[in-house]
Amino acid sequence: MVGSEDVEKSPNVATPVSQAATKCRILYLDDDEKVLQSIVYLLGHLGFQVYGYSDQSKALKSLREAPNDFEIVVTDYNMPGFSGLEVARQVREIRADLPVVITSGFIDEELLDQAEGVGVSALLPKPFSAKHFCELVQQLLTTESEPS
Repeated sequence: MVGSEDVEKSPNVATPVSQAATKCRILYLDDDEKVLQSIVYLLGHLGFQVYGYSDQSKALKSLREAPNDFEIVVTDYNMPGFSGLEVARQVREIRADLPVVITSGFIDEELLDQAEGVGVSALLPKPFSAKHFCELVQQLLTTESEPS
């Protein structure tokens, strides 16, 4: 995983290039507090507006209260309580058009099939680089803004 100190040091770190990406509001969910803090810091440094949660219920409550305040939801797959797949299911009930990305250290065929079944927009393998994350966000924002 790219640490916050890597943002200034690495020539391979991409910053969001589009206006839409830099204004993108992301609901980020991970039960590992250190990972959560690092990602929120890193993505904030790159220009994203990141709202980090370690508790699924609080994250979903925030989304229910203001469903149009986010452009993307990113959730860890393996968490206590309920998984990222369940988070994705509930996000779809709240706002069906909201892109959901699941991060995981282990992505297999079963997870791919289950993720597709609940409408997950993308799976992001951990650890991921800031460049890969920015590219994914840009892709999702472009896909969502294209006319059907």
